[in-house]
Amino acid sequence: ERRTGRRIMLALEPEPCCLLETVAETVAFFRQHLHSATAAARLAKLTGLDAAAASRALRDHLGVCLDLCHAAVEFEDPAECLDALEAAGIAVAKIQVTAGLRVPRVTAESAEALQRLDDGVYLHQVVERSEDGLARFEDLGAALASDGWCRRDSEWRVHFHVPVFLESLDGFDSTQAFVREALALHRARNRSPRTASSCSRRRTPRRCQPASSRRRSATPAGRSPRSRRTRPCSRPYRGRTAPPRPPDGSRRLLHSGVRQVRQ
Repeated sequence: ERRTGRRIMLALEPEPCCLLETVAETVAFFRQHLHSATAAARLAKLTGLDAAAASRALRDHLGVCLDLCHAAVEFEDPAECLDALEAAGIAVAKIQVTAGLRVPRVTAESAEALQRLDDGVYLHQVVERSEDGLARFEDLGAALASDGWCRRDSEWRVHFHVPVFLESLDGFDSTQAFVREALALHRARNRSPRTASSCSRRRTPRRCQPASSRRRSATPAGRSPRSRRTRPCSRPYRGRTAPPRPPDGSRRLLHSGVRQVRQ
């Protein structure tokens, strides 16, 4: 950071049915471990910093990645999440704008439809809210195998990512309302110093600038404005040399040379 002016931050991401599930558990983990005097003393010993600098470094380089799908699945409140993190001095290093699946009332028909989403490859954690409180299931199959939803009205939030631009899907809802509220709060309160500083230094895109403020390069007399574009480019592929053509002379898109350049 002293050499480049850029700060690297490690962001912990709460997720349902993991070590850190909720924002409250994350705040407690930071207070008990990452922001503790023991952690500062260990960092000072490893880096040679004094105790105050080590404590400050822990707060500057450790934060939270707030995944909005995960928080919505846990039935979190957006305002309470941001307030708790700010009160604990935990930076929101990143907000992942994602939406999950919401089933306002689980029925036999919705349970049958959810069965098709149980792919067995990824974990689709489920949090159920009913009059008895919250119940958590590590995967969709375990939630469907339970009989709690048969005996009482319950709402399910499923860790199954869906398009954020859709508020409702075929027979289901999404957690888009949570996304909207969280982003509105984040924009109004400007919770992330990193986001604020990066936005303040960002240049206005050329297409957004008024025509009067754009630079106009002078065109030499006798040359049309387009004549400059007709000359062959001496630096193709954004400064990289063109990849060799396959032995058979074809232009296959999956050729390794093309793939390396496009990465």
